[in-house]
Amino acid sequence: MKESNQTSDVDRVSSSSGRRKFLKFAGAAGLATSLAGCGGSDTNTTTTTDGSNGGGSGGQDTTTSDNPDDISGVNFEYWDVHHSQSEAARQSVQGLVEEFESGTGANLRVNYDSVGNSAGSKWINAFQRGDYPNIITGFSHIDGKYMDGGWIKPFSEYKDNFSQETLDGIEWILPVIEHASRMYDEGIMGIPFGFEPKNPFIARIDHFEEAGLDPEEDFPPKNYEHLIEVATTLQEDGPGEYGFQIWGTASDWLEVSNPMAIALGGTDGAFLNEAADDTNIDNDTWVQNIKNWSEIYTKHGLSSGGTVNANDETAVALMRQGELSMTQVAPANHPSFMEQARDMMMDGTLQWGPMYNEPSGQRGTFLLATMAITRKPEQTSQEEWAPKERAAVQFVEKLLSKDFQRSLQQNYGYLPVRDDVWDDASDQVEGEDSHHFSESLFTMAEEIDVAWSFHPKQRPAMVSPTPHMQKVLQGDLTPEQACKDAAEEFRNTIL
Repeated sequence: MKESNQTSDVDRVSSSSGRRKFLKFAGAAGLATSLAGCGGSDTNTTTTTDGSNGGGSGGQDTTTSDNPDDISGVNFEYWDVHHSQSEAARQSVQGLVEEFESGTGANLRVNYDSVGNSAGSKWINAFQRGDYPNIITGFSHIDGKYMDGGWIKPFSEYKDNFSQETLDGIEWILPVIEHASRMYDEGIMGIPFGFEPKNPFIARIDHFEEAGLDPEEDFPPKNYEHLIEVATTLQEDGPGEYGFQIWGTASDWLEVSNPMAIALGGTDGAFLNEAADDTNIDNDTWVQNIKNWSEIYTKHGLSSGGTVNANDETAVALMRQGELSMTQVAPANHPSFMEQARDMMMDGTLQWGPMYNEPSGQRGTFLLATMAITRKPEQTSQEEWAPKERAAVQFVEKLLSKDFQRSLQQNYGYLPVRDDVWDDASDQVEGEDSHHFSESLFTMAEEIDVAWSFHPKQRPAMVSPTPHMQKVLQGDLTPEQACKDAAEEFRNTIL
C-alpha cells in the first residue's frame, strides 16, 4: 500500500461532469412532491459450514474444451453479502446464479454470508489459510483489508476480457474508483456493480400536510437550519412523536452525520484526509458537524429518547406506525420500505428526497457496492485455478449486464453503475412517480464527487468514533472533546 498518493480535484470533478446526463430524464433538480447500513443483516445464512472452500476449488473441473470462453463443467465459488439487503435482493442473486449456470454450463457454489462476517474475522481467517473463493462481493469501506493482504486481483489484469460495451458503460466511474483506491500501487482492484449516494431523506408527507407545511417547499430540507425548522414544526404541530430521527449505534451514527459533514465542508467532511494517512474527525468541519448533529437530540429534542442506541433498521416500523415523521437512511432500505410499507410508498404517503448540498455544493458521499476477483492461493495450481478465473470474469461481467443493472434499484436500493442504462433506470422502479426514490438518488449523484475509500482502515475510521459520539448524545462530552478523543484513539491504536 502506498504511503500517500493525492489525486487532484480535477480528476474527481471530471467524473462528476460526466454524470450530467444522469439527470436528463428527471427534469428539474428539485423534487416535484405531488402529492427508507449499509449493509444488511449480520445474520449468517451461508451455505457452507465454516466459510471455506478448500482454496476455491469447489470440486474438480470436468471441462476439456480448448475454447477459453467455454466454462461448461467448471466449478467455482462466490461469496455474497448483498443478498442480505432484502428478500428481493436474495431472490435476485439466486435468479442470476441460476441463469448464469443455465447459460454457461458452469457450476457456481454461492456462500450467502453476512456483512458482519465479511467485515469481521471469519473471512479474513479463511483468506489467511488460503481457503477462499474466486469472487467476493462487499463494500468499498470493508474491502481494503483484502486488498492490503494481496488477495485481490487488479482490475487491469482482467478488464480486457470484458466487452467494449461493458467497459464503456462503467468508464464514467473509473476516476471515482481510482480516487477511492489512491493508497494502492496496483490501482483499481475492487469494482462496483452498484452504488449508493449517502444518504437521502425519507418522510411522511401526510405529516407535513397535517402540520401545515407545504411539501413542495419544505421537503426535502434545503440546509441544516431549514431541517431544524421543518422538523420542529412536524413535531410540534404534526401527528408524529418525533420530527427527525438520528441514529447512535456503531454502523448507523454516520447515516445522518456523514452526509451532513460532506454538505458542510466537502472533502473535509470525509473520514480520511486526502493523503489517506490520517483521520479528519477532529478538523473544524467535523467539530461543527458533530455539534449540529448532536443538537438535533440534545438541544432540539427532535429525536427519540432511545437515540443513543437507535439503529436505522427500525425506521420502517417507526414511520409506518406514524411515530416518526422524517429521517435519513441508506438507499438499501428502499426494498424493505416497499416490502413492509408498500401501500404508503405506492400512494406517496412515504416519499424520498435528496440530501441538501449547502454550503459546500456536495450532497454526501458514494458507498460502492463492490465485487472482486481473487488471486490464486499458493497451494492451488495454476492449471486448476485458470478455468475458475475465466468463469469468475464471466460472472462478474454478468453482474454488469444491462438486464441485471436495470434491476438494482428495485431489488437492492443501489443505482446501476453502467451509465448506458440510466435513461430507463427509473422505469424499473415500481411506484417511482409516487415515492421519488430514483429521482432523489439521481439528484444526489450529480453532486457527489468522492466515495468511501478502499483504505484498510476506512471502516475503523468510521466505526471507532461511535462511543465518543454516544457520550456527546448523553451529555458527557462536548463535541470538541469527543472529536479530539476519537482522533487520538484512531492515531494511537488503529492507524
